[in-house]
Amino acid sequence: MTIVADQHDFIVGVDTHAASHTLVLIAAGTGAVSQQAQFPASPARLRRAVGGIQRHSQNTAPLIVIDGAGPYGATFTEQLVAAG
Repeated sequence: MTIVADQHDFIVGVDTHAASHTLVLIAAGTGAVSQQAQFPASPARLRRAVGGIQRHSQNTAPLIVIDGAGPYGATFTEQLVAAG
């Protein structure tokens, strides 16, 4: 069984809605909330959110969990995949 903290330093939880998305960055080893932010669901603002994830996760590959990656989170999911 794989332990998340052995594979990732950070976990990003994303709650998607039609008008905005809420993101929480959690330190995988401790469960401490490192950052929390809400972004409008526009492509430009979501690109900024991707950049914020990269900066705050110290350019490591976080585990990203998206609630509603279909209709509401599709644009954000596509941007995350494109960013690697």
